[in-house]
Amino acid sequence: KNGTYSLSNWAYCVSCPPGAYCHNVASIPSLCAAGTYSTGGSVKCLTCPNGKYNNYTGSHECSICPAGYSCSDQSAEPIKCAEGYFSTPGSEYCTMCEIGTQSSSDRTYCESCWAGYECSDPSIGPQSCPEGTYSFNGTNIACLVCDPGYYCASNSEPPKLCPQGFYSTYGEKNCTECPKGFSCQYGDLPISCEDGEYSPSGSSLCHTCD
Repeated sequence: KNGTYSLSNWAYCVSCPPGAYCHNVASIPSLCAAGTYSTGGSVKCLTCPNGKYNNYTGSHECSICPAGYSCSDQSAEPIKCAEGYFSTPGSEYCTMCEIGTQSSSDRTYCESCWAGYECSDPSIGPQSCPEGTYSFNGTNIACLVCDPGYYCASNSEPPKLCPQGFYSTYGEKNCTECPKGFSCQYGDLPISCEDGEYSPSGSSLCHTCD
């Protein structure tokens, strides 16, 4: 009978055991190769379905590929997803996170890009915003440049308005004191005092000469 075997001087046939196959009823069972399995009484082993694996011989079942790993080779150990990729249980391949997000440390899901970072390429991980730029926690494709009149002391906080008597241009970490002979209101670029006016450094207004 298919799926059984009997050796010399045996008076009965035995069902082929799980994890093996019996292609010849007069020979001892052969173990299933890694990546295949049998549940008993088999004439051949079956390949593990996609998303499952076993990496040893003589298996009667296949294991589900764990979350955060890929199992494209059913006969090998699961491979952890690379930076910027994730997978759910039973995945044959890892999936890339959307631009502007990052993969969790265990690669089981994608999460928001951290404040102060940009995630334009999930495969290289979050990149710190350069000086004079910023970002908030969320989908960050690129860091935002600090606007004129504002300063960005921290790349993870919103820009702050320059105080009176100071100004800034694009992408500034600090505000610059208004030079003498000029006025600087609300972070705007310095405006030259008119004839008959004066101002010391750090002034928000020009004063009329007495």
